[in-house]
Formats: sequence, structure tokens, C-alpha cells
Amino acid sequence: MSARRTGEFAEQTYQAAERFKANALLTDDSLFTPGVPIWTPNLLGELHTRVLNRPDVGGDSTWEKLERQLAGSPPEVYQLMGEVLYVHHLILSKKLEVKRRIISGREANWSSQPIAIPPELDAGLRSRFINLGGGYAQIPFQSGTLIETVEQWKGLAAGQQESLLKDPWAFRKFLFVDVKFHSELLKDSPNRGDAERHLLLHILFPDIFETILAKYKGIIAKAVAFAAFVDQQPEDDDRKIWQIRQGLEKELGRRGFHFYDPEIRKRWDTSEVPPNGNKPEPPPGLQDLAKRLYLPDTSFLKEIKDLLAEKRQVIFQGPPGTGKTYVARELARFLAGGDANADNRVTLVQFHPSYAYEDFVQGFRPKPSAGGQVGFTLRDGPLLRAAERAEQDPEAKHYLIIDEINRGNLAAVFGELYFLLEYRGEKMQ
Repeated sequence: MSARRTGEFAEQTYQAAERFKANALLTDDSLFTPGVPIWTPNLLGELHTRVLNRPDVGGDSTWEKLERQLAGSPPEVYQLMGEVLYVHHLILSKKLEVKRRIISGREANWSSQPIAIPPELDAGLRSRFINLGGGYAQIPFQSGTLIETVEQWKGLAAGQQESLLKDPWAFRKFLFVDVKFHSELLKDSPNRGDAERHLLLHILFPDIFETILAKYKGIIAKAVAFAAFVDQQPEDDDRKIWQIRQGLEKELGRRGFHFYDPEIRKRWDTSEVPPNGNKPEPPPGLQDLAKRLYLPDTSFLKEIKDLLAEKRQVIFQGPPGTGKTYVARELARFLAGGDANADNRVTLVQFHPSYAYEDFVQGFRPKPSAGGQVGFTLRDGPLLRAAERAEQDPEAKHYLIIDEINRGNLAAVFGELYFLLEYRGEKMQ
């Protein structure tokens, strides 16, 4: 039984992971320059101070911010940051040249001395096991999670480190329970770097933990089709998926499959269309929702659900008074879970001609002060409040509904968000 991936360059990737375990976790050595102490408590502490305790909230790219945070650091600190980014990118589905530019510091000239990736470790970057999608934008939180985790790991006794690396489930407990984040970057947002923890689980224990991120682990673990394989409801999704893998291997009579293989994915992903072309059954409750909304069937709701899954946005168009907003709210509540907390995951905003960026995102508002004087306070708009709720409940789906969007002056409402959405992920001059 094994979740280990196979294929071109897979073995080089796992060899690089073993080097990380031996050089960075069990000693204070280096990945790129063995024999030179790089993964030391002192250098990790320096990164903690410069990067994790000095979050840069400016509008520049991640790499330009990193350049400012690391300015004046000794070369060893730059190298450690490069090695941290190497571990982060080891199994990500990103273009090889993009990975190289980021790790070496060439993406925004953040390194005082461009870092050379050894050929054997460069080969390990060629595999592409996990696609973070939009989560890739969370690199500061993900790399910060790695830095602070290893920093706390260094505080363990050598015998305890060796014991944890022999027991995948004890290591998982250390990673998700014992590690407590104290940095300015993560103390109030401890879950924003969760993807990093799942990446670490796989590269350190590839025979046990899948190359799947938290959201989809939850879907697989709860799939009705796999319920017979789960015994006594284990405490976490990773244990459930491990039991499901064992059961599927016996059923299929083979090992080495992945949960995204078409014949397996169709058993847990209800959005998949079977090979015969017939549409899958609608998810439980969608039929009831269609009936409550006086729709003839679930086809319209299913179409909107699929568009949201693919495009992350959809616009309803039609004459006034035809129920567009009502349908949007009810569908959003359904997709957000339909439970008592669903209303907290759905934000409704109505635009009008005088609605502006200060209303939607953030702006100063009058506030009475002592002596009857009028002061001002910075107040978050519905977009930031919705983002905060999503941050506090990252496993759930959250929805923003904009009513009367055509009545607003979008340039005034979105402001600089236009720029961020249009050029996200690009380096601007």
C-alpha cells in the first residue's frame, strides 16, 4: 500500500525530499552546499525576525516584498530562504523555469548573491504532483509555515526528532497539533499556510500521505462510495483516506493508483461526467432546492454550480423582479453548506451610483470623539469582512453576491482591485 507517485523524475523528487530530511531536519546542514550550516536555529530565527515578524502589506509582488524584508541580510540568510522556497516548490505543478527563478532569487533580484541549485536537486523540481491553483498566491504564509515549523522542530531533542520521523501519525500530530504559530504573520492566521503542512506530509512520508490538499481530502474522506472502507471513523481525513486506499487496493487487486485516476475520481467527485456521457446524479438536496425555487428541474442550478466551480464567478441577467437575487441567495446558502452557519458564509452587497471603494473594501468613516468633535476611524467594508470570515473558516465555501452590479460605478468601487485582478501573478515594472 503506497501513495507514492511514479513517473518521470518522481524518484529524483523523493531523493531530494530525503536530503531535506537528513540535512535540514536531522542536522543543521544545507541542501545546496552540504557541509555548510544553513538550517540552524540562528538563521531560522533571523528569517523569522526579518520575514515573519515584518509582514509587508504593500501592493508589490511577493518577491519585491521579500527583497525589502531581506535587505542587508548576510548571504547565508538569502541561501536559507532559497532552500525554504525549494522545499515549497518541490512537488508543485509550476513551470520549471519559474521555480528556478524564484528559488535563485532572480524573480525580483531579492538575493544579494544568486543561488545555484545543484543539478541533482534541479532534477527533483521537474515532477509536478500538486496544483495549488489560486492558493499559490499564499506563498508568504506557506513558506512562513515551513520556517516556523522547522524552527520549533529544532527545539526538540534529537531522539524525539528521530522518533517522529519513524512514525508518520505522530509526525502529523506534531505538525497539526503541537506546532503553535507565534509570528506576526501567522499568529492570527494560523491556517493560511495549511497547504504547506500537507506538502510536508507527502514529501516526508510518501507511502502514507497523498498528494492531495485539505479541501479534496475532506471530499474523498466523506464520499458515500468509500464509506464501507472506513472503520470506526478515524479522527482525521488522512487516516480515513489511508483506510480507503487499503480497501481500494484489495478491491482493485493492484497498487499505485491515484485518487484522481478517472475510474476512481468518478466515485467521489460528483462534478465528474462518467465516460458514457451521462450526467451524474445531482448532489443530495439540489432536487429539493429546485422544487422550492419553482424550477422545472435541477439543470439550471447544476449549470451555475459547475460554472462557479470552474470560473469562480457568474452574472445573472434578466428583467427586474424575476427573482435573480432570491435564487442567487438560496443557491449560495445551499452551496455554502445549507446549515445553521451558511448565512455567515454568504455576503450580500447592493451597489448604487454613489457606492465607492471606501464602502466596498475599506475606508475612513466619521466617528464622534470627546468634546463633540468629529474624528475618523478606518472601517472594513463587506469584502474584507467576508475575507476575514473565510480565513477563519478555510475548509468551507464562501460566496459574495453583488446585487444591482450594473448600477455601480465599477471603476470607483473596485479601484486598485482592477489592477490586482488583471495582472495577478505577474511582475510589474
